[in-house]
Amino acid sequence: MNKLKMIKIHLSSAEISSMPVPEELERDYMGGEGIGTRLIWDMVPPKADPLGPNNAIVFASAPLNGTAFPAGPRGTVVFKSPETGTISMSNMGGHWGAHMRMAGYELIAVNGSAPKPVYIMIDDNSIEIRDAGHLWGMNIQELQEALENEIGDSRIQVISIGPAGENRVRLACIGNHTRFAGKGGSGAVMGSKNLKAIVIRSSGRVAVKDPERLKALCKQINKTMQAAPPIQMLKHGSSAAFNQTVFEVQDFGHKHFQEGGWTDEKLYIENIRKNLHVGSRACYACPIGCGVEYRIKEGEFKGTEFSGPMAEAYWNWGWKCGITDVNAIAKISELCNKNGVCVNSASELAAWIMECQEKGLLSTKDTGGLALTWGDGPGCVRMMEMMIFRKGFGDVLAEGVKRAAEIVGQGTDEYAFHVKGMELDGDEWRQNKASALTAATAERGATVVRPWAFPMDMGVIFSDVTGLKEKPDPAAEKGIAQWYKPYKEFTVASNCIGVCLYPALFNIPDVHQTLEGFAAITGRKIDIKEYLKIGERTICIQRAFNAREGFDRKDDTLPQRILNEPIKGGKYDGRRINDFDGMLDEYYEESGFDKKTGWPTREKLGELGLKDVADELYLEE
Repeated sequence: MNKLKMIKIHLSSAEISSMPVPEELERDYMGGEGIGTRLIWDMVPPKADPLGPNNAIVFASAPLNGTAFPAGPRGTVVFKSPETGTISMSNMGGHWGAHMRMAGYELIAVNGSAPKPVYIMIDDNSIEIRDAGHLWGMNIQELQEALENEIGDSRIQVISIGPAGENRVRLACIGNHTRFAGKGGSGAVMGSKNLKAIVIRSSGRVAVKDPERLKALCKQINKTMQAAPPIQMLKHGSSAAFNQTVFEVQDFGHKHFQEGGWTDEKLYIENIRKNLHVGSRACYACPIGCGVEYRIKEGEFKGTEFSGPMAEAYWNWGWKCGITDVNAIAKISELCNKNGVCVNSASELAAWIMECQEKGLLSTKDTGGLALTWGDGPGCVRMMEMMIFRKGFGDVLAEGVKRAAEIVGQGTDEYAFHVKGMELDGDEWRQNKASALTAATAERGATVVRPWAFPMDMGVIFSDVTGLKEKPDPAAEKGIAQWYKPYKEFTVASNCIGVCLYPALFNIPDVHQTLEGFAAITGRKIDIKEYLKIGERTICIQRAFNAREGFDRKDDTLPQRILNEPIKGGKYDGRRINDFDGMLDEYYEESGFDKKTGWPTREKLGELGLKDVADELYLEE
């Protein structure tokens, strides 16, 4: 089998090198998020400016990418976040990971900063840094078309930023056509490096150790997917989950978590499909096709066409901000997708303005005339346009909600909901206590998918992973870490191997099938215990990175409303977090973290083969 290479590019000096990926990296981290994490630890010096030349950004593919394995297209972008100052990682589907491996490369690591706008062209064995001055200012869709025409090939894969990244909006993201690496500000990092895009053109194939074994496994998984209602539901996009059945189980925080139990049929999938849905798009080798194509058919934004929004946009802009006009949510998503902004994080800026203006803490004089009330879709569209191009008060919003509240002052920080500087999504964190741990302890800051705890509400407990035989009580605090800790490791390991979490959340493919596919592709057999260890090792390096930057237990927390107030209304009325410190202690103890600092102990790092990390972290001992 041909050994995949890694590309290293220093933009300041225009140095390009490629080399085989060290075997120990693949052994200990597998690929994707794991390898990306290790490289960021090694490449980024302590206290480096996230928007300076000493920061690095790694685009890492994964072992399932580029093969026939169903729902195995995911790669990961890893970097130091300009939003939080922590290590950050964002998982992204599409076709880029497959084509990177087809070109013979496992990852691309970029540091330095180009003196003028450039893009990187990878054409099998040819790697060039090319001028991008004529491409600067284009949105992601325009750029895709321009590069296809310039290169003369519609099959190229483009990883790029839009104007938000160019303008260093701290919540800017990266796109691969219609798929996005959303959280953490990866687009701003690319923009700070004057890196408009990476273009990949490939002519090879991904080598598979046992093609017949892989073929039989893929047939089995595809058959299961065709028979599974949750997977078929995803063919209508992740927003297909918005129906009465789901709302009877799961809540979302209405009006910035002030009200529980709120729903509106205009946000149900039946209305979304009727008014917006026109087609779908799949990631590489995926039989699902959850990337829904939309067209706004009537109203103020009629004629807008784009891919998305996904479910998160509806609960963040619908529930959290009170917008019931799906056309407005679609327009907001289109602006985010074309210009490269995290649609989920951006919603917190809107909710912050809405509540602060409602409470008289933020005047229209403060915001340069911008006034937002609950449910104001057109107003949020204007807000996004201001933020993307840093116009007026948009220049403040582009700094993210934590910094925006610090700039404005006037008590507005009480309503800036974030963890470690990353905006809080609209899930009802008090409903499911594992989700509260997720948001508080996630190494990249507030997040819903590290891990996504709500399958527990549906009775999915992943017994093979967690070792539990009975469903934990989502409302319970004591004992929840026993489920949460291995499930988090499973989630991160999934990002290392490249399997998509949407179907994996329904245990299709199950973990045994995923590892069998890995063995068929690579010839390497690992068991679940080793798989979880790869996830654990990755998490511990991420936590060590943050510790090196000065983060500790005090940063593993939640906004005061979530910590101190109960849910008000709905099925879960009165449910609250009672002993957050107790939950945190239990999670730290399960994980081998010091209870005082939240750092992985020297002993835990040594157990994971990370003595060098421990020696640097505990240098003063």
